[in-house]
Amino acid sequence: MAVVEYWFNIFLLGAVNTAAVEYAARTGLFSAAKREILLPAIRRRALIAQSLYAIATALSIFDTRISIAAIVLIQLNYALARGSSSFTVYSVSRPPDQFLFTSQVLAEAARGGLACPCH
Repeated sequence: MAVVEYWFNIFLLGAVNTAAVEYAARTGLFSAAKREILLPAIRRRALIAQSLYAIATALSIFDTRISIAAIVLIQLNYALARGSSSFTVYSVSRPPDQFLFTSQVLAEAARGGLACPCH
């Protein structure tokens, strides 16, 4: 039961993160060029991650330790992978140097580089 609760927390975090990016895009926080790259990447990453976490949680039917190990491995993949994994946030049709990752978006927003309609 604790594994299911942990997965639900991860699910909620992913859903809120995706909703926040969608809202930011709708309100014009990102330029059109950045929106083209960022939104599909965030959606794809959230869908893949949540699917993997759900599968890992379902493994608790067989053995909780296997489920926990799978969740840890998935988290390590997302924490440590820098574009080498098939589960990363960029599209195959563009070279990696043209991609805008979430951390870069946040850094640019902190520097005041993103247009915000609220200012």
